[in-house]
Amino acid sequence: MKNMLVPYVELSGATISEALECVRKVNVCEEGAILNLILLDDVPQKRFSLKLNDIPLHEALRYCAEQVGLEVRYRDNAAILHKPGHLPRDVADDHSLLLERAKAIILPKIEFKDADINDCISFVGLKCHDLVPRHGEGNINIELKVASPPTPKISLSLREVSAYEVLLYVATMANCELKADKRGRFVIEPK
Repeated sequence: MKNMLVPYVELSGATISEALECVRKVNVCEEGAILNLILLDDVPQKRFSLKLNDIPLHEALRYCAEQVGLEVRYRDNAAILHKPGHLPRDVADDHSLLLERAKAIILPKIEFKDADINDCISFVGLKCHDLVPRHGEGNINIELKVASPPTPKISLSLREVSAYEVLLYVATMANCELKADKRGRFVIEPK
């Protein structure tokens, strides 16, 4: 993160989504480094202007987030922009084997655009199965318990991220909670 620089960005009347896309494109970092930028919450589409020159990426993200009242937190290979107090909670460590398996499965690329939570969870489950083909050993099971009304649509673009992180982000973006049950599976249910 310290070696990641934003050489130049000039934003005029941009939303936070547009600003993040611009920062993502101009971010210069060490070879092979990947940082996923995740906007967790529905935020007012307040427009702002900003001009940045040769500053560290974390400063550019902080400036952008401040413009719309968000905070930035870092996890693994992701910068998460969220409303204050709305950071996703980790699953309790008493399910360490399940967490270990889900964190060990690295998904090379995730692209969701206005996707339904069912489609997201199905995709993650299939990708995990493809990457860990041994039945039972290493696979993760996911149960979705979503009630009416429907959850918000999910848009995510991630690279080299663990199955656990994807499930955590999807659940949070859908106003749900990711839990682990006694039968060794993840459960996604409304908060």
